[in-house]
Amino acid sequence: MYQLVRGLQEEGARNIECSQEELHFTGGMFRLVSPLELTYGVLAPIRSGCIQLERGAPGWTIRYEIDFSEVVLAATGIVVAVSGLAVVNKAPLPLAVGVAILLLLLLAAGNILLGIARFRAFLRQCIWKAGGG
Repeated sequence: MYQLVRGLQEEGARNIECSQEELHFTGGMFRLVSPLELTYGVLAPIRSGCIQLERGAPGWTIRYEIDFSEVVLAATGIVVAVSGLAVVNKAPLPLAVGVAILLLLLLAAGNILLGIARFRAFLRQCIWKAGGG
């Protein structure tokens, strides 16, 4: 658990709460990781999360829940702005709707899928550093 806490601290997580088997944290898109830089680290698309560790017969099981609501909100805002520009510029409605759906898929779904992959790699790295990998 120590390596997970340390890894989250290095990534700039806030509000880290740790018990024996559970770890809660907040991340977010715009948080200072060091005094003079904003970063798009592993926690950037993740608003908050919970990591649970369970000891079983073959070893440890890690379960996690992560919240991507900031990504969805930001992507929706961008899509609404672009759609508004398309309507103001009298673009055909089917084109405007198609572009909006494509943008939402690329921005939201793309960031969520990348965020999950990066978070899983982060967890594996923390476990490896702890000697469990």
